[in-house]
Amino acid sequence: MTSFFDPAFKNHDFSSDVTPLFSDVKPSKDEIKGYEFQHAFYVRPEGMDKDLIFIKEYVHLKDGRMLLNYRSLYDWERPYWLTRPENRTHKDKLEYAPLDTLNEFRTPQWNLENDIAFRLRHMGNKRDLRTLCSKPWVYGATISPISFIRHQYKKQNPDCTHPVSTVTWVDSETDVVHGTDETIIVQASFRKRAIIAVAEWWLADVVDAPARFFEALHKYMGDLIEKRQCMVEFYIAKNAGDAVATVAKRIKEWETDYVEVWNIDYDLPRFINMLQKYGYSVEDAFCHDSIPPGFRCVEYAQGKDKHISKKGVETKLAGKQRWHTFNAPAAATWIDGMCYYYQRRKQDGMISCGLDATMKRHIGIGKLEHDCGQPEGTLNWHKEMQRNHKIIYMVYSMNDVIPGEMLDEKIGDIRLHFKVDLGDTTFDKFTSLPKQYADTFHHYIYDEMGWAMGTPSENLGNEFDEILIDQYDWIVTLPTHNMEPSGIPVIKELPHLKSQIYIHSADADVVRTYPMVNVNANVSRRTTYREPTIRIKGLSETQRRHWGIDLTGADVNAIDLCVTGLNMPYPDELRALYRKKKEEEIKQQELI
Repeated sequence: MTSFFDPAFKNHDFSSDVTPLFSDVKPSKDEIKGYEFQHAFYVRPEGMDKDLIFIKEYVHLKDGRMLLNYRSLYDWERPYWLTRPENRTHKDKLEYAPLDTLNEFRTPQWNLENDIAFRLRHMGNKRDLRTLCSKPWVYGATISPISFIRHQYKKQNPDCTHPVSTVTWVDSETDVVHGTDETIIVQASFRKRAIIAVAEWWLADVVDAPARFFEALHKYMGDLIEKRQCMVEFYIAKNAGDAVATVAKRIKEWETDYVEVWNIDYDLPRFINMLQKYGYSVEDAFCHDSIPPGFRCVEYAQGKDKHISKKGVETKLAGKQRWHTFNAPAAATWIDGMCYYYQRRKQDGMISCGLDATMKRHIGIGKLEHDCGQPEGTLNWHKEMQRNHKIIYMVYSMNDVIPGEMLDEKIGDIRLHFKVDLGDTTFDKFTSLPKQYADTFHHYIYDEMGWAMGTPSENLGNEFDEILIDQYDWIVTLPTHNMEPSGIPVIKELPHLKSQIYIHSADADVVRTYPMVNVNANVSRRTTYREPTIRIKGLSETQRRHWGIDLTGADVNAIDLCVTGLNMPYPDELRALYRKKKEEEIKQQELI
């Protein structure tokens, strides 16, 4: 359809505003300092015995410049390790093992299960990775190939880093008046560029929409537009699919590192649906143009909506607590800014993560407000704005993405922190600390100690687990009479009397406390020579729990531990026995 550009910038030269880091320059080997990994996508087309790892990297030159480059690795062979046949003398899973007791094998990720099964002579029907990793002799098989590649980049090019990633902000508005549930507006902002694509049918009753939009844009956002020197493109789309495809095309041209969407589960599934509904290729819209058609795969996966504890207790997760993933081999990684914002601050509790509240909190700018006779932000407000205030509603949509981009520039979540927080793991594992630690720990022990990381198993238990104390219901409240008064003095007449009123308080439970005990005490299957007694005659389960907790402070609780668990006497009882024995000995001597 037709694009219109902001007439306020018609005489401005934008030729150098967005430079794709000289991605078309081909330097010589002598000019290259090294390579920096930005991100990668793993793709295995359905039904094909072939895969692709698409990598976005920055080439650092010796003169200080950076070039943008893409690599396509087909059937890249990832490593894994198996215990050597002569060392397969144990039945239990090990956390890690020395490389000199293992054999290293390499295979493409798509063939990993077959290769492990073949080398272990596993001929059973179940040959999935989880079943195979239950074998006690498999190491490193659950580490993603992307994690191996990312770590190799860091290891081989330690001085090739740049701290700032580029971020495009994307948002959309959906029809709530006509019952279509279609996307009517798609908007994006990147540095000095922005675009708003509007469905033509929705603008049918608006006369001279482009000119009126730009006039309203400068009325409500003029200072912001001028300060950022932001050229806004107004695109009238044939339909919702055309609007999505056009904005996606601009994002490709900008070659941004990340596409940030606040509450991505609202927008991205609709983008995919609109492309499909109007006959546009979802794969062509999102995938990099260099990817062959057969490998242009797009997969959106919603994050789990509930958490089930080991005890079977279900907890419903709020939208900000979920972690959605979008896998499409492209220049940009799509990420939910709201979910990552919460992940970085969840120790603060259920902090408000609404876009309006978050922008006001950090940059002092909220959503565009307009009195249309309905309460701001409600469904009725959106209906009224879409019916009778369409020009201002389009400005309202732009006011989400440009200040949204400013929000990330201020707090640095995506542009500065995410790549660091991700470390050596992959996007889909980001919210699982055990999986993150497994990836990071494997690379550390491999490089520093010559070991390989073990794999998780379907059943890590043994025959003693049924008689061990379980891990549930460890949170207890200490009775008041057992607490040492150490609070602030609150009685005026008794200034030296401490109360049980505290300025600061903290809570610790088994989920947070006991893993740290394991770390501090270096407790693991490989470092524990003898495990604690699993059953003590004469002790109830409650007493056994208390006894086990007190073991972590054995020097403080030594007497109580010996008396309760080892049936030894208290010191005063021991002294009484000693005196009684001495008296008996004296009497015996007197009789002699």
